[in-house]
Amino acid sequence: MNDQTFENDRPRHGLALIAAALVFALVPALVLGLLFPSMARADEASAAEALRYLALGDSITWGYEPGDVQLKDCFANLLAQKKGYAVENRGIVGNTAAKMKKQLATGELDESIKSAKVITITCGGNDLLGVVYNKAAALYNKQNKKAEPLTGEDVIDIMVAGPGSDSRYMSVQLAVYCAVATGKIETSPEFRSALNAFISDLNDVTARIKELNPDVKIYLSTQYNPYAHFCGTYKAIAPRLDVCASRLRDAVVANARTGGYTVADVYAAFGGRTAELCNASENPMQLDLHPSAAGHVVIADVFAEVMPDASELA
Repeated sequence: MNDQTFENDRPRHGLALIAAALVFALVPALVLGLLFPSMARADEASAAEALRYLALGDSITWGYEPGDVQLKDCFANLLAQKKGYAVENRGIVGNTAAKMKKQLATGELDESIKSAKVITITCGGNDLLGVVYNKAAALYNKQNKKAEPLTGEDVIDIMVAGPGSDSRYMSVQLAVYCAVATGKIETSPEFRSALNAFISDLNDVTARIKELNPDVKIYLSTQYNPYAHFCGTYKAIAPRLDVCASRLRDAVVANARTGGYTVADVYAAFGGRTAELCNASENPMQLDLHPSAAGHVVIADVFAEVMPDASELA
């Protein structure tokens, strides 16, 4: 064998050795892949499962803004980004605990609940404002006897649709204001009845959730008073509704263990900041009760304080 032959052969031997080494290195991985083809997929599925977050509730969860616009950066989306969750938003404008109870009874949310690791609920405002809306409807009907009579549900629809959507909007808004300012809602038997009914329906909702998914963690927000900053012509409604909101908060906190949820105290976080965090204003008169974009940021922060990161749910 001459030197030239040796030099030409050397690279071939080196390549052969490298190829053999690669084969031996890959064999265990290939064997494991054949024997346990689902291991990687199981890990991926487990990671995805740990991120599942179901947002239930009313228009606050849905992200309602005046004009029936859904806010892209609603608190549920902001919370999901902050905590590393994959969110499924099933909030419904106008939702109440009683309506959620019926929704769960249909089974349409069963799979979403079963796969969720955490669930947030915003509810209670519409349950108790129903008392206001019924009184407002009665006032409107009394003052507009020739017009088609309204129900409390009609009042809700008109208020939600916002200015310019219905010729009766200003009259209905004034009736809502009068119902709160003069109706003594906070001490009425109707309010106490509505509060008791809300807690009962809420417990039925959380019990059904736990029946479907015993391990899921439920977080419930308290409700703020959107008119707390009113201090001019319409200031009469501020203290009355604050009593309503605080009584709702106290009931929610007292019921937490029975209801199987953790409280996210939005009422406390909004204290003294509703002018900034809510859409409602005195001039021009705007009784829209929903949080502003800044309000959604605060709600997301309040939930984030009591909820685990996605990494903790694995």
